[in-house]
Amino acid sequence: MRWRWGLVLFLLLAGACSSDSPRSVKLSTPAVDEEARVQVGAKPWGIALDPEAGRLYTANEADNTVSVVDTASLKVVATVEAGLGPTAVAVNPSTSRVYVANAFSDDVTVIDAKANTVVATVPVGASPSDVAVDMETDLVYVSSFRSDDITVIDGETSAIADRLAVGEASSGLALPAGTGTLYVAVAEALKVVDLSSGEIVREASVPGRHGGLAIDPAAELIYVTNLDDGSVSIVDLGSLDVNDRVPVGLVPRAVAVDPVGHRAFVANSFDDSVSVVDAESRSVVATVPAGSKPWDVVAAEDGSVVYVAAAGISEIRVLRAEDLSP
Repeated sequence: MRWRWGLVLFLLLAGACSSDSPRSVKLSTPAVDEEARVQVGAKPWGIALDPEAGRLYTANEADNTVSVVDTASLKVVATVEAGLGPTAVAVNPSTSRVYVANAFSDDVTVIDAKANTVVATVPVGASPSDVAVDMETDLVYVSSFRSDDITVIDGETSAIADRLAVGEASSGLALPAGTGTLYVAVAEALKVVDLSSGEIVREASVPGRHGGLAIDPAAELIYVTNLDDGSVSIVDLGSLDVNDRVPVGLVPRAVAVDPVGHRAFVANSFDDSVSVVDAESRSVVATVPAGSKPWDVVAAEDGSVVYVAAAGISEIRVLRAEDLSP
């Protein structure tokens, strides 16, 4: 069963690559420092950062594990068993809990980050695709490739607290702190859920099949990656109007933002690169090599460091500020 889902995903992505995708101009191609890379488990598809604890977590799809990496030493300090096909990971630093979405066992593994042990396994929708944590309410939201709702997990009890109907399969999630609002990427659209009511309160047309979703609250911008044409849609946070559609690389799977420098970092999984998009100019200002099949990306809070999960070589690539300048 598992190999079939892997084959389906490969074919979908291969189809995306065969389209006439716009390509970014490679403005910056620095060499990667051999010391700025970490070997982790097989095929890391997801990555999350706990800046308070100085830990990175990778969801390793091919060997069903989570690698725990110390950001100071860039060493793997623990490996934790997950479910089948872990594809996404999120962390709640305030509770020291890590949540891993397992696409092939249709559940979420809950890890105690202090002990690096599994404390719960929670069944969710079919083929969970992304995880978002609300640190204020200690609720966890899980999207699904093959279910039409979002599963809500109570962080304190690890029990299912609710299911939010979104009407179709979903991919990327974003939950800006203090807003009580969840942004959900679905095919051809972006949906906004009011978490106090659990209802969809707004919806915007964003053409294409989407991968990642990230929000820069200060710049009032939403970034949505478009798998088919190798671009990123830049959406106004207030109006939900699509302001721009910026060409990046092939099959952009994920995006992270620098809320200080107001840049977006896009992982181009079939281009082996990360595109740096400037919020002011709405353009790619740098493209940097990021190892084979960069599947996910996370940025430090000040944008000084970007960590890339390079699934093709089972590494984390560490890109520093000087690597990300034009």
